[in-house]
Amino acid sequence: MIDRSWDDKFSFITQALNDRQKEQRLRQLRGVEPFGAVLVKYQGKTLLNFSGNDYLGLSQHPAVMERARAYLDRYGVGAGASRLVTGTLEIHEQLETDFAAFLNREAALLLNTGFQANSTLLPTLFDRSSLILCDRLVHNSLLQGIRGSQAKFIRYRHNDLGHLEQCLNQHLDQNPNRPYNRIGIVTETLFSMDGDRADVAALVALAQRYNAWLYLDDAHGAGVLGQQGQGLAAPYPEVDVRSSPWAKPLAVLGRSWGVVSASKTTGSTPVPA
Repeated sequence: MIDRSWDDKFSFITQALNDRQKEQRLRQLRGVEPFGAVLVKYQGKTLLNFSGNDYLGLSQHPAVMERARAYLDRYGVGAGASRLVTGTLEIHEQLETDFAAFLNREAALLLNTGFQANSTLLPTLFDRSSLILCDRLVHNSLLQGIRGSQAKFIRYRHNDLGHLEQCLNQHLDQNPNRPYNRIGIVTETLFSMDGDRADVAALVALAQRYNAWLYLDDAHGAGVLGQQGQGLAAPYPEVDVRSSPWAKPLAVLGRSWGVVSASKTTGSTPVPA
């Protein structure tokens, strides 16, 4: 019998935690208590919260709280089923209609989270016969969606549209006899880590030049930038798909629920419950 007393199956976890501690990369959960609209209590101190998603302080707004209580009384704490079965309520459909009108789009779709929107919609739009080019600093949810599509993808230098076009030309020239069924350009409008913005107008022009899909994640622009808080993509109807987790400005369950807005395909039929 082989002596495995030396083999601690948890040793790799301990080693990883120790390494992260030494490299100052160890993340830990820290419990805080909300105090007013934009304050939190942490370890006995009252702090101004610059780290959360409640940009506008709406989580504590009396009108928002009153409406939430009214919906709880009428609908309970959940839909009770997936949307495809019997979980699509009238308030979901009304909210989608309102979002489409607010964002100047033909249609909108409400999903559980912004992460879910990106990671599931991209594999729906693209497949292994597609080509996707994405900004090198896009959010992980976009990368997960791109990888899930199994499309050929290239990451162009951050906000470098010259490099993006160079990659397009180079890759298309290398495959003249194998045209892709779809070409996609995927990026964010406002990048959360550095606070810089993509040139949406130039992206629209480039997408039209190459007949490419333009997929923009407007998560950090929604609610706080653009006319009436519509975000940075709203003025451009040429943007094919825009995703935005409105939980950030509206302060609903931290990062929860996202909205995808786009044009409405004619001739489509609803899926029966």
